[in-house]
Amino acid sequence: MKLPQLPWKQIARVLIELGYAPSRQRGDHINFVKHGQRTVTVQKINRISPGNLMSIIRQTGLDKQDFLKRLPHSSRK
Repeated sequence: MKLPQLPWKQIARVLIELGYAPSRQRGDHINFVKHGQRTVTVQKINRISPGNLMSIIRQTGLDKQDFLKRLPHSSRK
């Protein structure tokens, strides 16, 4: 399955749903933290590339399918 380009806000919503909380922001990057997990960094840009999205998914420890299931239905293509 090919990954879509997604707005950073949709990715942030999924991270918050997974229990991550924004911890700090520097420039156009936001760090999300979850107790006992790795920090996940998301760049605040209109479209996150598929490669960067895959990196974010790996940082959460989920597989691609589980992460994409948590997106709003209109984003899953």
